[in-house]
Amino acid sequence: MNPMMTATRAHETAVTPVMFMRGWILTLAFGMAAVAHAETHVDEHRAFDADGHLYVNNLAGTVALNTWDKNEIQVSGELGGDVDTVEFSGGPSDLRIVVRMRNTKHASGEADLTLMVPANAHVELETVSADVSAQNLRGPLKIKTVSGAAQLQLSSSEVSVQTVSGDITLRGASHATFAKSVSGDIHLAGIQDKLAAETVSGNVQVDGGRFSEVHLKSVSGDMRLDASLAEHAQINGDTLSGSITLAIPADISGTAALKSFSGDTQCDLGSVQLVSSGKRHEYVWGNGQGVQVELASFSGDIHVEKKSPRAAQTPPPFVGKDLK
Repeated sequence: MNPMMTATRAHETAVTPVMFMRGWILTLAFGMAAVAHAETHVDEHRAFDADGHLYVNNLAGTVALNTWDKNEIQVSGELGGDVDTVEFSGGPSDLRIVVRMRNTKHASGEADLTLMVPANAHVELETVSADVSAQNLRGPLKIKTVSGAAQLQLSSSEVSVQTVSGDITLRGASHATFAKSVSGDIHLAGIQDKLAAETVSGNVQVDGGRFSEVHLKSVSGDMRLDASLAEHAQINGDTLSGSITLAIPADISGTAALKSFSGDTQCDLGSVQLVSSGKRHEYVWGNGQGVQVELASFSGDIHVEKKSPRAAQTPPPFVGKDLK
């Protein structure tokens, strides 16, 4: 064999110190990147007033909230690879917690957070796709999310939940409730006094206590309210093509105006006087004094039925994290 060719091949296949060093550096760099983007555990405590205001912002993942009898907040959980940090600002009376992403163009990290807060805290949660669950809170609660679902079981006096495509499930004794969704379904149980529920194509199911004021609105979603009514309650429902069903006790007094352009209207309560005017049908119950009901749909059906003594339809079971 030609000595020149042998020397050339030996030179091509030999591993030089420089090549070895380069390979080692690349391996180390990839390893460090993998470590940097691995999940990170967080466990932080902050002093907090018993009735302080808490704001939480988490882009994606989950937020699970429960209460305890301490004047402090605990935040624990796992941070995904693209999450940079959990940022705290403010003080015991007004605390902000924001999940910050790494400064990368396509950062989409998730953070799964569990929060322990005083029961009377005023809580405000904002997410994009993170699901939210909350238990046992007595203070006001406000939630805004895009595609995250909300599973709530609490005793808050005021609750406001808005989502675009996520479902809303609320069990509790809220006295002032606002629930709004574009395409997600809304399931409410145990609430009372004042309610406003809005949806575009999602369905609304309400199994409540004693209401004094109810406003229901949808475009194509069906709506059902099964509840008791205060003596002078006002019930309003409006939809374009969805149906409206109202189940109320048979022993109430008041009036109802039902209107549907192309759908059917029906009232099953006894001892009613019917006055028809075009597509509008008016009903009088008892002495006609007390409850006022107005329900309207363009093409959907409207049905007022006698409230069944059995339990009405119930929302899906609570599936939030059990933090007891």
